[in-house]
Amino acid sequence: LIYEERHEALIKVAQQKLSGLLEVETTRSGLHTIANLPRHLSEIEISRAAEQLNVTASPLGRFALAPLKTQGLVLGFGGVNPQQIQAGVEVLASVIENHHKLKNS
Repeated sequence: LIYEERHEALIKVAQQKLSGLLEVETTRSGLHTIANLPRHLSEIEISRAAEQLNVTASPLGRFALAPLKTQGLVLGFGGVNPQQIQAGVEVLASVIENHHKLKNS
């Protein structure tokens, strides 16, 4: 139940803060989920910028054996509480918004 609560917290706050920026997939098992980025944003740049702000969002390509057609992030929720999830998603939203603005300017 604890991981279900954390997963639900991630999905809820992601819908509130990341709508239109990042599509977080729901999962039925595990302690991580995938979030798809818009094609024009770099998963590596987003991941590095988030890491500088103490939020880990690993590039999806790190876990692939062959190049992927999509850009995305792997988000963990098992080792953090709902308050930490909310804070992390807010940081991630800020990072993505900043990168989105830079790409469109």
